Amino acid sequence: MRKTLFVVLFIGFSIPFFGQKLGIQAGYSLTNTFANIDHSQCSIKRTPVSGFTVGPLFSWDFHKHFGADIAVMANMRNADFVVSYKENTPTIFKQNLYYLDIPLHAYYKQVIKNTSLTIFVGPSFNIGLDGSNYAKEQTEFEKPIFDSEKDQTELFGEEKTYKRFEIGIDMGIAVEYKNILFKASYMQGLNNITQNAATPYGIEEIGSGIKQTYQHGVFSFCVGYTFNLKKSKDKTYSK
Repeated sequence: MRKTLFVVLFIGFSIPFFGQKLGIQAGYSLTNTFANIDHSQCSIKRTPVSGFTVGPLFSWDFHKHFGADIAVMANMRNADFVVSYKENTPTIFKQNLYYLDIPLHAYYKQVIKNTSLTIFVGPSFNIGLDGSNYAKEQTEFEKPIFDSEKDQTELFGEEKTYKRFEIGIDMGIAVEYKNILFKASYMQGLNNITQNAATPYGIEEIGSGIKQTYQHGVFSFCVGYTFNLKKSKDKTYSK
């Protein structure tokens, strides 16, 4: 796993320096948590929650209509869900998870005068950095279940709540007018990031033998500004 993380980080931070165009982007993200426990008496009700994303984007035009890009994005993924188990009082979970997302896209671009329309798709390599987990009873008084500052200080890593590495598929559309960029995308996590050795929902009766799944679906809308890093003697495909 450490070797994989090293390779992903190397690609994310070294290759971009050879890009034709640099973009700085930031915006809104909406995270939907796909959580499930394979237990007939346990149910999870999910609610999409807002967050933010920000980072640089590097792109290459290989042809008049085709190219590739890579981004290194800091992403805050918030999550709210309610877990009900047997006749117990339902539990409200609130999470703030911080990720470093490295999406790598192939794209098709159509240019009309000063405006370009781009459709892109590709893998996203995501690394969990830090996070907090807070739980309380779904009652009038909302009694805390555990203290996140003491009981949930480390959420990522071996024998922790979540696996640190996530891979997903990222797709979307972008419009660039002159150097102003507008981009909408959706990332769906593909691997289960829950550690079955740990029960993140505070229900000790479930134990580690019950299959658990936890994945993210993240919608993002970003606004950015782009800079041309390299100009050919004749013309570039980006303009």
